[in-house]
Amino acid sequence: MQRTMSLHSRRKLKRSDIDRFAHAEPALFRELAKVVCRAGMLPQKELHECWQMANIVNKNFPESLRVADLAAGHGLLAWILVLLARSNEIPVLRTAVAVDINRPKSADALALAITDRWPSLRDSVHYVEGSIDVVIAEDGASTLLVAAHACGSLSDRVLMAAITSRNSVAIMPCCHSLRKQSRTLSSLALASGLPSPSIESISSLAVAVGQSISIDQFRIDALAALGYDISEDSIEAEITAFNRIIMGKTREPHPHNSSSLSQISEVVTHAKRLGETRAYENVHVLNISSIKEAEALSKRPSREWLRSFDLSYWVDNESLGKHIAAALEFLIQRFLFSKGFESLEGTIEDDYKSATAVFEYLLSANPVAPEPVAPELVDDPIIRNIIILDQYTDPATRRLAFTYRIELRSLTVGISKADAILLRRSLCRTLNDLSSMFQENFEWRGGPL
Repeated sequence: MQRTMSLHSRRKLKRSDIDRFAHAEPALFRELAKVVCRAGMLPQKELHECWQMANIVNKNFPESLRVADLAAGHGLLAWILVLLARSNEIPVLRTAVAVDINRPKSADALALAITDRWPSLRDSVHYVEGSIDVVIAEDGASTLLVAAHACGSLSDRVLMAAITSRNSVAIMPCCHSLRKQSRTLSSLALASGLPSPSIESISSLAVAVGQSISIDQFRIDALAALGYDISEDSIEAEITAFNRIIMGKTREPHPHNSSSLSQISEVVTHAKRLGETRAYENVHVLNISSIKEAEALSKRPSREWLRSFDLSYWVDNESLGKHIAAALEFLIQRFLFSKGFESLEGTIEDDYKSATAVFEYLLSANPVAPEPVAPELVDDPIIRNIIILDQYTDPATRRLAFTYRIELRSLTVGISKADAILLRRSLCRTLNDLSSMFQENFEWRGGPL
């Protein structure tokens, strides 16, 4: 028995659902639904809401050649807006960038399914992991900002991004909350020049009509105060109760309080493992109007691992301090190439052999970095950096101390805190053996080994 189609269902569409769309209209939607079913990762609700919103936006902004889908999630809205433009009777070569701080696996699966069906769309949409707060568009009104169900303050931040670069904008907000949005709504008031009591007026209106209507009306008032032409529309209420679409089209440049724009930035906090750096944290400015910039950023790994620790030694002279830096470089390469983190807990004999090898290396006339023991590890995924962080002379004893920072960075290998501790201990043990081989002495400074 064929399932009845529920527009608000959150059940993920699968290949087995393709027949349910056999008679769907129009034909382009029918083909898109089949593609989404093949991808097998998107809820039915999101197919309908993105399709309906995209059609409304495309109708109101047919001239927009560049679109930025902010808080993009799967990126489906961006793909549909590109597809609609290129499927017109007179095709429009529209491109898009999807922006979110986390690119889900479903986004890659969707992109592959769409470009398999429509190969001409390859390189038309790029997904960049970045924050809304760093988005700018150097071409101003030529780029359209859109957001479908950017929750609560995210919709306010989309509006602020549009205001900053004077972009046209279309949002379908959700999850309205006066308590959680007080900061972003205040920033909108400041940027638009609305009187500060207008924030209190939202609360007053909310008593009569509810938070959703009062907050959206304030957003409309803020855009209108900045010279935007405002229009509204909605998708079917059966899909979602948050079906209102607010659209603002730019006219001539309008002066706004630029000093207030920076106040929209919020500290974006997301749970992450210690030592892990997410891609979005390294993007400080994202020019969404630049296809080349979006393409370059879209190819970055989603995350990287960075660990660092310091070692400090008393040394007899500056030359010895630099020798230790070279010894650390040698040892880290030797350890990671030949053993990896798993085998760093070696025997006393192993430590002495390592110390002997580095001693011979440092005293050689033309020291050459050691060859990796395992040929398959030539493309070492871990980048090592040794920095002489500080040279300190004790004012009382005149003893010289060198402090070294060891940084380990990888895009492919997860480096845990335990890995860093293990490497630190191995280095310290080997350097202790090495100190007895030098005529000059150096001594560990600070903290337990």
